[in-house]
This record gives sequence, C-alpha cells and structure tokens, in this order.
Amino acid sequence: MSTVVSRCMTALLMFGCALPVENALGQDTISLAVPSFTQENAALVHVTGDAMVRDGHLRLTRERYNLSGAALYHTPRSLADNRSFNAYFSFRMWRPSGAKELGADGIAFVVQNSLSSLPGEGRDLGYKGSGQSLIVEFDTFTNGGVKDPNNNHIGINLNGNIQSLSTTKAPFILNDGTLYHAWVDYDGAQQLLEVRLSPLSQRPDDPILAYTLGLAEVLASQVFVGFTSATGGDRQRHEVHSFFFHNEFMTNGIDTSTTQYSME
Repeated sequence: MSTVVSRCMTALLMFGCALPVENALGQDTISLAVPSFTQENAALVHVTGDAMVRDGHLRLTRERYNLSGAALYHTPRSLADNRSFNAYFSFRMWRPSGAKELGADGIAFVVQNSLSSLPGEGRDLGYKGSGQSLIVEFDTFTNGGVKDPNNNHIGINLNGNIQSLSTTKAPFILNDGTLYHAWVDYDGAQQLLEVRLSPLSQRPDDPILAYTLGLAEVLASQVFVGFTSATGGDRQRHEVHSFFFHNEFMTNGIDTSTTQYSME
C-alpha cells in the first residue's frame, strides 16, 4: 500500500531532483518537491529576465539596478474545483544597497493561469501585469500610493495588481541574509488563505497573515506556480532555495521536518 517517503526525501536531498507526482497517488503525496535547485532539474523551470539556477538555488535577481526575474514551472498543476493547495519554500534576500542601504524590492510567490513571460523591467516585484493570478509578496520596499505598511511586509495580491488586498508587517528583517521558510496554504472549502513565516524549518501553528477569498473565481483548474522578483533604484540579491507544492489541501500543510508524507 503506502510507504513512508523518507527514503524518497533522502534521495531528493542527495540528488536535488524534482519529484512530479499526480493526484491519483493520494492526498498525502506532495505533487512537486524540489529540496534544492540543480542543473539536472533546471530544465523544469521556465526562467525569464535575470533568473537562473545556480549553486543549488534559484537566483531571481542579482543586486543590481532595475532588474527583474521570473521562474515558473513548465508543467501546469491541476487544482481541485475549490482551488485548494499547499506550498512551502525557503528563500534568502541579502546584500541590500541603495538609499539608506534598505534594499528592494522583494520576492513574490505566484500562482497564475498562464506561462506567459512577465514584464522585463525592474520594480513592482516583477509580477505587475501577470494576468489572472494569486501573489503572496515578501516585500522590502515601500511603494507610494498603494498603502504599503512599511519596507518590510507581507502582502496578498491578485491579478498582477500591486495594491495588496491585505498586508502585515513582517516579524523579521526579510533581507538580512537569513534563510527564511514560508508556507502558503489555501483551503478552498473554507475560502481561507494563510501565510506562515519562520527562520526555522518547522511549520508554525499560527499564520502571520490570513485572508478570505474565493480563488475559484480567479484561478483556472490548471495553473503555473513559481516566483518573481525585481530591483529598482534600490536593490538586493533574491534567491529561492527549496520549493514544495501540493495540489490538494492538507490541514497541517507541508512540513519538511517530518516524514508524514507517503506515496503508493
């Protein structure tokens, strides 16, 4: 029947491979697991702008002026009618420079209906104009006119609009070079989106940001998942170090510090 996926996870950690698994394997199966980015799995990712796979991570931008980078997985993910999903990823932002050495702009996790290339200019975290999409931004710059709470916050956005539906101030300095861990979980039955953030790899019990919205009205049943980033007059380096995605809702989300996941 089922076997504990610790063997598979061990192999993934050793070889840095991506593990695509279909829904038919069961709700406890992670449909995409990338513990590290390598040249072997780089072909799975559609990169544009300054983005590239290098040194075991996905570099979205260098710390230079007016760059943008996007990386979406070529293979679309099938979501259920209520569009539920779980995502976990680790990221690092560092080498901030520019006015007052604050850095900019941040990293955005995106779930969108098309694989079309995103705009090439810098600023706006690289996702502006992305069409029908869900964006969760880890933002290190205060944009005027869009009610950003500060230059260190998390926001929920839709359809390439840089005006966030909901924001919260981050409890950590997002671009201090720490490897942060993020969880984005959407329960379509409850229409509840939750975002968690920690410097530790264990999933926190409580979300840092929660928001109610109906994603079935926004996202198609087949979506593309990945990340965008950008720099402007201020800049910093943006990296994603691991990425796990599951296309059905699990109450406890994706916690890579456990071996609770199994595959048939």
